[in-house]
Amino acid sequence: MSPKEALAFVEKHGVVLQAARSAVPSLTEAVAGEPIRGSWWGHPKGREIYRAAGAICESPDVLVCKLVDGRITYVHRRLWPALVKLASGFTKAQLA
Repeated sequence: MSPKEALAFVEKHGVVLQAARSAVPSLTEAVAGEPIRGSWWGHPKGREIYRAAGAICESPDVLVCKLVDGRITYVHRRLWPALVKLASGFTKAQLA
């Protein structure tokens, strides 16, 4: 998955976890094409995952926070208005 495709993945889903299993899609599993057991750093596509995550973190269209289960979460710009409306329901740590 190219960095551009990774950004499109976040845009499509709106909320994406960097890693971990949840009801929210996971970038690592999308790049790897399979569930990852243990750390994604050791996965054969670890470098590709790293590049995709870096591109997403640098994008001005994506908020990086720990919104879902304290995990690194990517929120696309199109959902920011909804996030602002719901902000009082989250802790400061989740939105930081």
